Amino acid sequence: MSSHHIIRENQEPALVMLTTIREEIFNQLLEWSPKVYCHFELLDWVIDNGFKIDVIIGPESSKTVSLKKMEYQIPIDYHSFKNSWTEILNKISNHTIHIASNINIDIRDLKSSCEIIRYSDEFKEFSFKGEWRKWKNRGDKIELSSEPEEMTNLEKSNSYFKVPKSGMVKIRSSNSIFIKEFFAL
Repeated sequence: MSSHHIIRENQEPALVMLTTIREEIFNQLLEWSPKVYCHFELLDWVIDNGFKIDVIIGPESSKTVSLKKMEYQIPIDYHSFKNSWTEILNKISNHTIHIASNINIDIRDLKSSCEIIRYSDEFKEFSFKGEWRKWKNRGDKIELSSEPEEMTNLEKSNSYFKVPKSGMVKIRSSNSIFIKEFFAL
């Protein structure tokens, strides 16, 4: 990012690491995420890969062991949850939250005022309302949670839509729609 950009606190997306994902996707997310939250079960993986994290999320019972394990990275915070890591999302005040997870998470069930974007090894999932435009390559796959009012350069193919020719894809909807953009593997 060039030096003439002014970044306000919580303007950049936070990254919530719940499981490991492909290294190239992870490294891209780390570049754009100034605040990194990490599930306590990933700490050995974080240490082995030399990643810097800011906050550990886990149950209160794991706090002492987790903080001891990461003491070389001080300062580091620990956010406890009682029942589920999803409780933490409501405490994160960033405008956007990136979730790195290969476990099945339905982001439609998450109650957060933030924009949530989930990354897995196979896709990127997010919601939008209004108009979404993006250049896509022929054969790219997109899955939609519901039918939009208008779409350009997409054809129905089984449970997803396929891009018939390289070019701009446009989707317009007055209701929120969840999109899964599948990565070319």
